[in-house]
Amino acid sequence: MRRRRALVAVGAATVVAAAMSTAPVATARAATTLDSYATRAESWGIDVQFIAVTIQAEIPDIADEYFPHTTASVDSLPHAIADGEFFDPGGLVRVGPGLGNAILLAPHGVPPLLPDYPYIAHATSDANSKRDVDASTSQPFTPEPGVLPVLTVPGLPVGSTLTGFGAGTSHAHADTTPLADAIGALAGLDLGVVKVGASTGESSARQHDGVATATTTTSMKDITVAGLLHIADASVTATIKTSGAGTASTTQQVSYSGVTVAGVAATLDQDGLHVGGQGVPTAVAQQAISQLNTALKAMNATLVASQTTSKVKPDGSATAAVDGVQVVISDNANYRIQLSLGHAAVSARAVVALPKVVPPLLPPVTLAPLPADAFPYAALPPSSTAPPPPAAPSSGRKPLAITPDTVELVSTGGHRTLILPIVAVFAELCLVALCIAAYRWKQELRESPEDLLAL
Repeated sequence: MRRRRALVAVGAATVVAAAMSTAPVATARAATTLDSYATRAESWGIDVQFIAVTIQAEIPDIADEYFPHTTASVDSLPHAIADGEFFDPGGLVRVGPGLGNAILLAPHGVPPLLPDYPYIAHATSDANSKRDVDASTSQPFTPEPGVLPVLTVPGLPVGSTLTGFGAGTSHAHADTTPLADAIGALAGLDLGVVKVGASTGESSARQHDGVATATTTTSMKDITVAGLLHIADASVTATIKTSGAGTASTTQQVSYSGVTVAGVAATLDQDGLHVGGQGVPTAVAQQAISQLNTALKAMNATLVASQTTSKVKPDGSATAAVDGVQVVISDNANYRIQLSLGHAAVSARAVVALPKVVPPLLPPVTLAPLPADAFPYAALPPSSTAPPPPAAPSSGRKPLAITPDTVELVSTGGHRTLILPIVAVFAELCLVALCIAAYRWKQELRESPEDLLAL
């Protein structure tokens, strides 16, 4: 439920604030690539919200009806959705036919019989979706066609019925750039308490060159409230832009022109509704205000000020909204009807992609050449006359002579085999044979005592 401050039209300076606000705009930082992003825009012209006070809940179907209603959103899949409606009857009416077909008919194999709600232009960037979709009607329209032809609220004076509008058109476009744009327009809106000659809304969202943006606006012409307050033109606009952390910015604005009360010139600005002014006698202005107060009181109605809100975060996300003047009708016991004249809301977030870090290539490593005598016995050519290695310590045996030819590198099938290990094995075998022979010879030299005595 929206929080607003109610302003009753009393005296020559009845306050119905027109607000304009601009959030602090951060210095934009160039960002060529976004890692992720999402942005959304929404607008509506007239919103009728019916609230049952006793149960503190909105009544389905007639809870929120928009004339017109547009939404557009994009994200980093990339994906885009655009939805343009010259009249949005509420969620149940929109999805009801399709839901009925799915629940009641599909399980029994019956082809869909209930037609989808026909007055919506809906497009997505999906491959199987049309890029551009249009919808329109030139027939007089009631808020709930075929369901609630005319809605009369108990307790309201005669004539305060929701009688619909005359004609409407809508358009939606979505592509993978990504870009989403939705438009809705209608004429001849008659809600009893509020009448509007024409209302148009457009919402657009996109991402381009690392910048996520959204903008939405609603324009209304020839507005009459309670038959006495007339506004020739009204517009409500909101924009948002972000390129990542520290770059989000928003703007909101609501403006009115050609304002009169009971035919007396008036102005709507940030300070309120000013009736009369230069060249208008005070008595005339007071009489106009008195007529407006009397008409509003007869309908249990009050006027509520415009309001703007915005929130910008340092992480690159932001939201902003602006609402136009609101007419609230209530018996303070059973019901409350809120008629909002214009709404615009935007939201966005973006995260800059981190730069790709490529580790530097290691410089080539140059190894110092080994000295020529590093391996004196493993790489001597066959004709080398290098001296033999030092002799092993004397053990009473003649050392095995090893000449350079013994360590010649022999090429065998592409591999080079060293001869020295083979010679070492052969020498070891000879040594073992000598040991065995010496042991046997020693045994033969041993003579028993009996042999000596026999001599």
